[in-house]
Amino acid sequence: MLAMLIIRCRFLLVKLHMDSLCSKMTIRDLRKALKTLPTGLEESYNHAMDRIDLQDQEPKQLAYRILYWISYTLRPLTVEELRHALGVEPEESEFDEENMIDEGDLIAVCAGLVTMEPESQIVRVVHYTAQDYFEKIRDARWPEARRTIAATCLAYLSYRDIEIQHDGYRYYIKEATVWRENKRTGDLKAVADVREDPPDNSWDYARSALSSHYDRNGTRLEFYDYAAHYWPKHLRGKLEEELEPTALQFLRDDQARCMAMSTLRFWWNARVMYDELCVAVAYDLQAICKVMVASGNADVELEA
Repeated sequence: MLAMLIIRCRFLLVKLHMDSLCSKMTIRDLRKALKTLPTGLEESYNHAMDRIDLQDQEPKQLAYRILYWISYTLRPLTVEELRHALGVEPEESEFDEENMIDEGDLIAVCAGLVTMEPESQIVRVVHYTAQDYFEKIRDARWPEARRTIAATCLAYLSYRDIEIQHDGYRYYIKEATVWRENKRTGDLKAVADVREDPPDNSWDYARSALSSHYDRNGTRLEFYDYAAHYWPKHLRGKLEEELEPTALQFLRDDQARCMAMSTLRFWWNARVMYDELCVAVAYDLQAICKVMVASGNADVELEA
């Protein structure tokens, strides 16, 4: 096992050397590079980052964003999830497909540090040692990264008129009611009240069957599942206070909050599902809970 690990590391080192050499434009630069090739993986990663730093501003900043997204996210992202995440402008209320990065550029700008698995389409750093490397340098290199990721998740979940499409129907939430519309005939039916438990079976099945989320322009929201599951974890710590207005706006939006909660593959009891304070308590968002209680708008029941 150890021998195999050593062999893989050696092959990775060779690959990083080749990526570095292929970036040289003249024979003289190539000869100079051959004399100074790094001898270890960490030094090779430093060289790769140096090559990224030498790129023009736009590809350099894109490479930084790709690397910190891969490093900080709490599960691996597919290429489409990452493209959507990178395309979010937190101050905008709709997702713009024209702001998405080309798939080929995700790999090309990262100096050999990023790869995509053909079958799963998951985007990763080239080796677990690269992940360790970025975990050591990321906070100093990209101090804004954690905030950007948390703000992106909240913005994505807050897009207007999000719906689930499944088995020929579209489901959406309006004024605490889940509506089901036949995409072919247009027939409309109220199938659930998010304040009641249990919901209509068709809605329960649709939201738990890995169905796709779409915005009102018909764009499939590839990043929605990740954002719905992990936004609270990215919001922990000082970011909870920094992004308090954005988080409160999302939690107080019944339509956005209930759609996000319904994505969690299980039906919470009615009060937790519908009540903004209960959601904040469930995720241990203490600063936000204090603001809600202090505002007097939260429904708090005190036991003697």
